[in-house]
Order: sequence, then C-alpha cells, then structure tokens
Amino acid sequence: MDQLRILFRSFFRRGKSQVIKIISLSVGLTLGLVLVAKVYFEQSYNDFFPDKERIYLLMSNYSTSEGAKAFGETPGGVAPGMKAELSEVEVATRYTDLLEEAVFVTSDKKKYYGDVIIGDSCLFDVFPLPILAGNVKETLSRPMYVMISDEIAEKMGGAANVVGQTLEPEVMPGAVFTIGGVFEKLPNNTHLKYDIVLSMASADYVLWEGSSTNWVGSERYMAYVKLYPGIKPESLGEGIDAMREKYLPLKELEKTGLIINYDFKPLSEIHTGNENTKRMMLIFSVLAIALLFTAVMNYVLIVISSLVNRSKEMAVNKCYGASEKNIYLRMLSETGVDMVISLIIAVLLILFFRGTILSLLNTTLNDLFTIKSLFPLLFVCIIVFGIAAVIPGYLYAHIPVAVAFRKFSENKRYWKLGLLFIQFIAAGFFVTLLVIVGKQYHFMVNDDPGYHYENVAYCSLTGIEPELRQKVLDEVSRIPEITQVTTCDNLLIDGASGNNIRLPDDDRDFFNIADLYSVGNGYLEIMGIPVIEGRNFIENTPSSKEVMVSRSFIDKLSKYTDCSDGVTGKAIYISEHSQGLSDLYTICGVYEEVRLGTIGAQDARPTVMFYNQKPSDYLLVKYNRQTPEALRMTVDLLQEILPDKEIILHSYSAEMINRYSDSANFRNSVLVAGIVTLIISLMGLIGYTNDEMNRRKKETAIRKVNGATTMDIQRLFLKNINNIALPAIVVGCVIAYQVANSWLKRFADKADLGVFLFVGCALVVLFIILSAVSIRSYHAANENPAESVKSE
Repeated sequence: MDQLRILFRSFFRRGKSQVIKIISLSVGLTLGLVLVAKVYFEQSYNDFFPDKERIYLLMSNYSTSEGAKAFGETPGGVAPGMKAELSEVEVATRYTDLLEEAVFVTSDKKKYYGDVIIGDSCLFDVFPLPILAGNVKETLSRPMYVMISDEIAEKMGGAANVVGQTLEPEVMPGAVFTIGGVFEKLPNNTHLKYDIVLSMASADYVLWEGSSTNWVGSERYMAYVKLYPGIKPESLGEGIDAMREKYLPLKELEKTGLIINYDFKPLSEIHTGNENTKRMMLIFSVLAIALLFTAVMNYVLIVISSLVNRSKEMAVNKCYGASEKNIYLRMLSETGVDMVISLIIAVLLILFFRGTILSLLNTTLNDLFTIKSLFPLLFVCIIVFGIAAVIPGYLYAHIPVAVAFRKFSENKRYWKLGLLFIQFIAAGFFVTLLVIVGKQYHFMVNDDPGYHYENVAYCSLTGIEPELRQKVLDEVSRIPEITQVTTCDNLLIDGASGNNIRLPDDDRDFFNIADLYSVGNGYLEIMGIPVIEGRNFIENTPSSKEVMVSRSFIDKLSKYTDCSDGVTGKAIYISEHSQGLSDLYTICGVYEEVRLGTIGAQDARPTVMFYNQKPSDYLLVKYNRQTPEALRMTVDLLQEILPDKEIILHSYSAEMINRYSDSANFRNSVLVAGIVTLIISLMGLIGYTNDEMNRRKKETAIRKVNGATTMDIQRLFLKNINNIALPAIVVGCVIAYQVANSWLKRFADKADLGVFLFVGCALVVLFIILSAVSIRSYHAANENPAESVKSE
C-alpha cells in the first residue's frame, strides 16, 4: 500500500512529463498493436480448417513454345479423376465462381445478395463447416439446389425455415434455385469467398454440357485434394503420369506444342505465400516496429531527461536504505502504471477509430483481435515494457548517494542523442515513404491506359433479353447529355479469359491472347482507341467473320509468319470462336495497345475483339459532361425500362480510382503512421531541448554577458541537433527507398523516383525539426542572464 501511495503521489510530479509520456506511448501502442494484429490476421489464413497441412490446390502447368506457365485453375474432370486414379488421395473437390455480388429474388419478391460458386458434393469434406440445416451430399448432388450461408438464412427467417424456399438470380431469368441446406458463414481469414453453393449437377444447365467433367480446355475450376496422412505430393509423380496418359490426348496436344502437367500447392501457401501478401506483411511489420520503437524510445528519452530533477529523490531513498534492486522495482512499478494507462487509452482509441481501421486495413476489429491474436500482442507489450523499464531503471539505480548533499550534474547526454537519432530515422522513413506511395498512387490514377474513359459510364445488362437490351440502347441514346452508346462483353478495366491462335493448315497453338469478345457500334470511338492499321469493323452486319487485334499481336504473330506487309487481311484460327481448322477469321484492323486490367494487375497478352450487332453484356454510355444529374437521369430511365432489375450505373473514372483503393488505403495508413511518428519525435525533441536549456543555463547567461546575440544562442542548440538529425534522416530515406521498392514491385509501371524527391523529403523533415528547436530555444536565448546565474 505504501508503494502504491508513493506511486500515486508522484504520478503527476513536475519534471516527469507524465502527460507527454502517456500520450506518445498510448498513440504508438494503438497503431503498432493494430498493425501487429493485421500481420497476424494475414498469417492466420486457412488455419481454422482441420487437416490443413494435408490439403493442396491443384496447379495446371502448361508448357508451350512461348514458355511454361502455372495456373491455379483446372478443367472440371481433373479433381474427380485424381481421386479415382490415385489411391493416395483421401478426397478431392472442385468449384468454380459463378456470380459475384449477385441479386436474388425470392417468391415473395424480397431481394438478397451473395457470391455464388458451383461446388461438388465433396466441398465440405475438404473444407468442413458446421451444417445448420439440410443434407450436404443430397443437396449438392441435385440439379439447381443450393446451400446458403447462415448470414443469408437469418435475413430470410432463420436456418430452420429456409429449406425448400427458392431463389431466382436476377441475372439469370428463368433459373430457380431451391435451398437444400444452410452452412455457417466462412470466416474472413480464408481465400475462399462464397455465400451460396450451387450443386455441381447444375453445371450442365448454367454453364455448358460437360464442363464439369472435361479434361482439356475451360480451365475454370479450383481443384483441391486432401492426401492421406504421411503422403507427400512428391510421391504422386508416377500416378499422375498414368492418369495423364489415360485421360489426356497427349499425342494431339504435343502436335499443337502443348504439354500439360499438374502440381500441388499447399493450402497454407495460397494466401501467405503470395508475393504481394508477403511484401505487404513485411512492410506492415516494418511500420509496426518503427512506430512501437519510436514510441518506447520517446518514453525512455523523457524519463532520462527528468534524471536531473529526480536525482536527489533517488539519492535520498538510498540514504534511507533503498538498494539498487529497490530503485529498479520502483522504476518497474512506475513504468507498469504508465503502461497500463497507455494500454487503456490505446483500447479506447481503437474502439473510437474502428471505422477508420476497417477502411484502412479492410479488416474488422473482431478479426484483428481474437483469443489467438492476444498472445503475440501480449508478447509485444512485454517487450515494450521491458525496454521502457530496464534502461531508465539502470540509470536511476546508479545515481550516487552523494547527490542527496550536492547538485547533480547530469552527463547522460549521449543516451538522449542516441534515442533522438532513432526517432529522427523513423520520422525521415515515414515522411519519405509517404511521398513515394502518394506519388505512385497519383501516377496510377492519372496514367494513360491507352483509352479514354473520362465521361464514360457503364452498366451490366446481364440477364436481360436481346430485344430489351436493344430498347435500352435506343432509349438511352435519346438523352440530350449523352453523345454515344454501345455495348461490350468485357470491360478493359477487368481481366479477360484467353484463347489460342493458329495459322491456316497448321494445328499448332502458337500463342495465347486475351479475348475481349464482342463489341458494338462505335466502341473504339467511344473508348478513344485509335486504329493504326487497316480499318474498323463493318458495322450493322448480322454476322461478321472479322477480328481486330492490338499492336502487340503483330509482334507475336511475326515470330511464326511473315508480317512485313502488315497483318490486315490475314486469316487466323481462334479457339472457341473457330469451329474447325477451316473456320477462320480475317484481321480487318489493328488498334493501339491498351492496358487490360490495372497497373497492379495487368494482363500483358495481346488482345482481340469481335463485332456483334446484337447488344452485349455491358452498356457503355458517353456523356458530353458527366454530372451527377446526367447519371441520375440515365439511372431513372434504365429503372423505368427495367423495373425488376437493380440498376447500378458506374462512372468509369470513379471505378478506375476504386481499383486502386488498396494503394490509397496503404497511403493513408502511412500518412497516419507518419504524422504520429513525427509528433512523437517532436515531443521527445522538445523534451530534450528543455532539458538542454536547463542544463546549460549558466553557459548561455555567460555567453550573453560577453555579447552573444539571440541567434548565437539558438545556433548552439541548432548545431547540436543538426549534427544528429541530418545523418539520421538520410538513413531513414534509404530505408524508405528499400521498403518502397519492395512495394513497387507489384506494379507493372512505376512513378519516377528521382534523387530530388529524397533530397526534398530530407529537407522538409530537417526543417520541421530545426524549426521546433529554434522556437523552443528562443525563450532561453532571451532570458535575463542575471536570473539564470542567480538560479545556479
């Protein structure tokens, strides 16, 4: 009780800077612990599945004359074939994505939303989840039956009441799904994302007949196997070769120059083994360490700075019999109290800013802070506590007893300069990293993708009959603010599936292209894509055998045939479109290269497109000037024409920015971390400057008496700080470059990082630091010398 009373009395004692210590430590703990929890969350992906170490993703390895590539998708027959042919496989499953964020309508006209996959009856054997209603095997073996998540079931009236009800997907008129069971919703720390599982028996109805059993082509299925205990993928080589010989037309494939094989990727590596994930977790770890280290170093710096004021107190304690151990325990107790208060404030800050944390990290607090994640967070807190208590404890415990009878002259200045050096490194690091990330983000959202999307909006027409689509085109084109309308099957901002190119009288597949499929009248004009060779499509023709190709297509094709006189007029075979080797398409024109996807997920393959007079899946609208009023007018008209469809009209420009939301969130995270680090560093700097002014009062007074000006006195403090700030900031800039360079590897195109960027960042940080010292030291420089000498 006496010890607690002493701690309470001394808590806000002058000279201990309790408020600054608590604020800096609590804010540092808030951000640092959130980032540590985020790293742990990402590393915990798929950990909740039993036997996770025995589950593998099947990889398709394709080798052609263009090189070897590995894909995480396989044809529908591979997974069940592997279970049938390999005795080492305990169970196998496959699924394919069908609908994303789809709208479903019930018999009573209520709407629900969810992601839909087509999965086989073994899906829940490989990835088991609690089943709340129905029978999995029975449901996923019956055509047009579905399992739904408990989240959707609760909205529909509960798991016990939904079995037997029907759902109609808005984009698939006439298709009716019957609910056969309910499963517990997937946790967020998994790469699997689905709310509704449609039976594999439905694949022939909603895809194409035989898609779930074929062995070559239509590589759309994610296939997984669970091996028996003790079995390693390396031991399956002979069995896989036998399976390939039995099911694959190897000789025919070799004629086309294609070799197909299979490999296994452990479940634990699907997310955590991804290169982008590893880079981001490394960066978040660096940010967390920098924040926590800056906060604890600032705490230690403030405690050491109060050494002069508290030295007599500690010496008197020793006079009354306190040992070094007692002093250590005293400091441990004080640090413990500070730590507890800081953690309480940190928890309150996390709860208050939970919405901001969700938007920046795309993770909820429930996912970040679990029973399992508390252990690494507790370990971090113990380390912080140890550093914050041991260093000051050592210094205070070694204060000599004689200090009780004479003034203590503190000589631990180099300790404080070292701690400031570390904080300045962190400040330089965060400011430079912020500028680099911000510049890359600005570069991405303003970069030219090879087409003009300004004033363009789009809307999905999936599930709408062709006649009604044509009515939409006719009516929308009459809106005064709209200059052009057309349709297309694929958005350039998205990816595209692929097909292979052959030449006449040659059954070899030469290279793979990204297929944009069909476009309508005026598509190239609306998107601002120039034709560089040949001509545009002949429009308003009911059937076209023409194809347009991108510039890079010429480079690919020229490796296999003479293209010196251009490619216009050449006939080519395109898989999926050509029904036989004699069913050829004629290249009518070449358009300028466009970016397919985004800078962070760019498809570098050549692109091709076809003409279709019938409206396609996406409506494209170009405005004179895209205003909220013009968009709202278009939505109102579409809703009038399509009263049963939920209309979402996307601005192409807004969606382009939205595609880089991860980079924006990362930029904002670095911004918050940088501001906090800079503030903490300035707190420590001001505390150090105050301590130095107190320590050098007599010196500054004598200098003033001898004619020193205010600027001369300030220069004493500025020179001292500048000598450690400049090299520290340079080190911070170098570290920021290394970290940013790792982050930039995920992008195909990068902003230019010239030397002036780093020089500018260093000068800005240095200016802020020196300004803080200059302002704070101005008071000491103008103090009456007589008063300073008298106080000494």
